[in-house]
Amino acid sequence: MRSKRFLPTLALMGLLLPVLAPTGVALPQRVASADTNCTTFQETGRTVCGRFLQYWNEHGGLAQQGYPITDAIGEVSDVDGQLRTVQYFERSEFEYHVQNAVPNDVLLALLGS
Repeated sequence: MRSKRFLPTLALMGLLLPVLAPTGVALPQRVASADTNCTTFQETGRTVCGRFLQYWNEHGGLAQQGYPITDAIGEVSDVDGQLRTVQYFERSEFEYHVQNAVPNDVLLALLGS
């Protein structure tokens, strides 16, 4: 069912992705993208940008979150039905909550609810 939700939200991604671009520090062992606020991981070919990259770096990075397994995508939450920008990693799912101020704008998705 989740794959059906990706298609209608692609247009919204173009609106939300610039919001994710404030600051981020690229890891030296990774390939920096043309955008200095992004890092592309050779291991998966996926890119992490802006607030998601900053959150990843500040909350355990590779050891805790794992590699990104998707790029940032729009997805409707099963919890509250809201459309959010999310990105999946090996051990977590990041959600961007535009209504929250930094540092609470990036939260981990609820599991098992």
